[in-house]
Amino acid sequence: MADRRVGPSTDAVAAGLGLVAGGLALAPLITTVLALSAPVVRQELSSFDAGRELTLSTVQADYGKPHRFGLSYAASDGSRQVPVMIHRSMVGSMERLFAHLIEVHAGAFPVWYAPVQVAALPVAAEQEEAAAGFVRAGIEAGLRVEASVGASLASRIRRCAQRRVPYVAVIGEREAAAGEVALRQRDGGELPLMPAADGLRLVADAVAAHR
Repeated sequence: MADRRVGPSTDAVAAGLGLVAGGLALAPLITTVLALSAPVVRQELSSFDAGRELTLSTVQADYGKPHRFGLSYAASDGSRQVPVMIHRSMVGSMERLFAHLIEVHAGAFPVWYAPVQVAALPVAAEQEEAAAGFVRAGIEAGLRVEASVGASLASRIRRCAQRRVPYVAVIGEREAAAGEVALRQRDGGELPLMPAADGLRLVADAVAAHR
């Protein structure tokens, strides 16, 4: 049966890419050779259930398609050579990625990609309008902000802690009158009273810094 493989041998390519012993440090990557003699660098993770290995991202060398597409380039010696095509899938499955992130962070996502970055908690119904204004200003600033009303303040703070919300802005009578907020951090720390705009800027800075 004729050899239908395209391109150099797997060993030659692996050596060229530095995927041999003494070459590229692969941990925690795993190198796999497929039937098409194309080396694949895979980033694998172990699932929390049964320890199954799941592929998160791949980088694969493809020798077939450049031949099929008639691709070539001029080498330094003037000859025409066929290039190697690199397929890169940094996120093969969004569901798999976020399942891994939820597991790693236990739901306590960094501020920049937390589903809710700030929750505004008015102490009483009289402060709900001030909380709504804080939410509107946060959304206009590009943040993910929501108000939590209805139940007791303690139960709402506890609910935000369960949801791993990075920042909670408590707005009482004094804060509403002064246009201020009392920010609580997810780890239980409390920041000094500050103008509402400064509180939103603090969160926005954390988002911009990918914290």
